[in-house]
Amino acid sequence: MNMLLAIDIGNTNTDLGIFKGSRLLCRDKIPTASAMEMSRVWRALRPRNGPARYQAALVASVNPRATRAVAGWARHERFGEVAIIGKDLRVPITVRVRRPSQVGADRLLDCFAALRHARPPFIVVDAGSAVTVDAVSQAGEFLGGAIAPGIRLGAEGLHRYCAQLPLVETAGWIYEPRLCARRAGKIRATRRVPAIGRDTVAAMKSGLFWGTVGLVQEIIERIESELHTRCVVIGTGGDIRVLARHLRRRVMVVQSLTLEGIVATYHHGH
Repeated sequence: MNMLLAIDIGNTNTDLGIFKGSRLLCRDKIPTASAMEMSRVWRALRPRNGPARYQAALVASVNPRATRAVAGWARHERFGEVAIIGKDLRVPITVRVRRPSQVGADRLLDCFAALRHARPPFIVVDAGSAVTVDAVSQAGEFLGGAIAPGIRLGAEGLHRYCAQLPLVETAGWIYEPRLCARRAGKIRATRRVPAIGRDTVAAMKSGLFWGTVGLVQEIIERIESELHTRCVVIGTGGDIRVLARHLRRRVMVVQSLTLEGIVATYHHGH
């Protein structure tokens, strides 16, 4: 069976997944800035998987410039079909919002993929540069949700708009997932973030971290109140593991959710 390369281009990082049919063989993550140099990145990734024929390269993106660069690279490398989600392929989920065309493909892909992991109604939390919390109805329809700044974006905003606040680097005090599927589930733990910050940086960390935990928890509870039912919560994104540890809810973490949605959308149309 020919292989599929799924590429999820985010604001900060780009996820790459190599699939055989619907089975994820390997997953890796690179900075989105590097995604525009895919020839170099691919030389590093390809040896671990051996020679293979690729049926298609599938791209979902929130970054138009990176999309053009990655799609151009895939066509040059003759991956077969090069399809962009939202342009060449529509995510096959019913969208019950006022302006369906304005909903980001990543949110729809997460919710479509989640239908393979849980019975609706459910809530999908994607904790990356932005935090999205979306609701899927009992009929499997995308109902909309909430969008808020993530931990990293909040740190950059505080530094940019508050003259005396430093830029807090987040990589050293949040959990980072091991990126290859062979090591799935292993994370590098960091120190606990105290609520009482004893200096400016510690206070910023407290606000960024516990503020995000509280934000996600509150939105989940309010969505359930509006739906009049308790929902399964499915989580994805770079920061979801550490956030999920502190929510007052069990969270089903699926780190490859968006990539799975990309491939499921492709198979639905073929």
